[in-house]
Amino acid sequence: MPRADGIGQGIEVIISTDVSLGESVARVVDSVRNIFPEFSASENISPSSFPCGNQKISLQSEGMSLANFLGLAAQQRILDTALDSMSEHLIDDESKFSIARQAALAEKISFCRKGESVLGGVITITLRGLQLAEWIEEVTWHPGRDVVPRNVRDELSMGEDGEPITWID
Repeated sequence: MPRADGIGQGIEVIISTDVSLGESVARVVDSVRNIFPEFSASENISPSSFPCGNQKISLQSEGMSLANFLGLAAQQRILDTALDSMSEHLIDDESKFSIARQAALAEKISFCRKGESVLGGVITITLRGLQLAEWIEEVTWHPGRDVVPRNVRDELSMGEDGEPITWID
């Protein structure tokens, strides 16, 4: 059965990233598309565009699918980390989290802590929708949860420092 992806499920998915001075817009877009293949920048920027001065170029795409992202998370066996990261900054029915662009170039997902300085920049994912916490639990479900159930912000969530909380003595 295919994993839920947000499309047609009342979940709005917005993908955004900033291109800084010295970065290749084409490489940045390639890294985002490795995780979100249908990403199309909201600005019309030619591949040779180059940020000037201290300005950043912001790229954003709305109405995105999380299918590839969730498939990669399952393949990389990081669905519990995805549960924690996707819900860490959940307020009401909106959540925002980031992944490393450099890891995305290799089609890997590496979640970033809020305020963390990440080499190569970040891809920010914003989720909005009713009952978002329950939806996140559903899309990150895996068979191991039959043995060790997990929920948003449960006692097994990662600590504030990003370190795992050990539940085995």
